[in-house]
Amino acid sequence: MPALIIVATVIVSALALMSKPVHRALVLKPVLVTRKGEFYRLFTAGLIHADVTHLLFNGLSFYIFADQLMRHVSEAQFLGLYVSAVVFAFIPTVIRFSDKERYSTLGASGAVAAIMFACIALNPHMKIRLLLPPVPIPGLVFGLGYLLYSIIQSIRAQDNVNHDAHFYGAVYGCGVAYFVNPSQVERSLRLLLAYFQ
Repeated sequence: MPALIIVATVIVSALALMSKPVHRALVLKPVLVTRKGEFYRLFTAGLIHADVTHLLFNGLSFYIFADQLMRHVSEAQFLGLYVSAVVFAFIPTVIRFSDKERYSTLGASGAVAAIMFACIALNPHMKIRLLLPPVPIPGLVFGLGYLLYSIIQSIRAQDNVNHDAHFYGAVYGCGVAYFVNPSQVERSLRLLLAYFQ
């Protein structure tokens, strides 16, 4: 299932990168959702990316965490999580920027964050290796840092990144993980709290 999602995303992203009309037809512009009812954009925007680097980063992150998550959920649950997370992660953006004519957003980052956080929530002892620092970090600590960073960057709004989608995708992923396996997510929460005691 993850491989099919990656292939579909690469194909649609490539088409959008090569064709401005395709890009314009798929990108999420909140005003087009609220004023013209083009709700399909809540999904199609998750199939396209700003450039090859954006696509590669999301694709690699998705692949790494998807493989781990597939050990805990069925293919149907995985697909349901991913597709619904694409849409859910963009809803706060539509609300926040519903009157901004020139604002647009795209990318699967919200859904990728949902996959990452569902995986972390269901794997309380998971370690994540980053380039900096080059040491394993507990997944729960990484997750908390990721959420705090997303909140701060969203408030600052100084770059061209949709940090709201990252944050809400992550929260959504945790919520779905709780629905799938509440006892495991509760174990993760207890472990996270133990880090700060």
